[in-house]
Amino acid sequence: MDRIITEIKYALRDFVLAYGLAVIATLFFRWLYHVDSPITLDTLRKLMFLSFSGVLPRLVYYSSHELNEKEWIIRDILHKLILAVVIMVIARFMDIWESVIDGIIVLAVLFFIDFAINLLAYSKNATVAAKINQKLKERRKEHAEEFDT
Repeated sequence: MDRIITEIKYALRDFVLAYGLAVIATLFFRWLYHVDSPITLDTLRKLMFLSFSGVLPRLVYYSSHELNEKEWIIRDILHKLILAVVIMVIARFMDIWESVIDGIIVLAVLFFIDFAINLLAYSKNATVAAKINQKLKERRKEHAEEFDT
């Protein structure tokens, strides 16, 4: 049960990050190409739905056992493929992109957002790992001192 709650927390974190980065990307491209075009509530709803849809492919990572390195790589590739297909299809039906150039831009933004989320998750995991390693060193030191006396 703890594993499911942890996955839900990660999915919620990824949703918030994806939505925020999607809004920032939209603001940036509107500023570059469509200065007169306002961001409507409908646009924000579309971005929210896309962000939620982008979190669902995380399910490929769920496993009842601890994944080894090969399984992680396979699931990571599968995740990126499913993510790209899901988001591009939904974005096309929402008329977010129409031409090939628009599609390439949407795909580039999608992979940038995915990269940013992975980078933030990696930095968080690295911080947690450093704390765990520090605690292990302290325990080893305490354990070694017990045998020395």
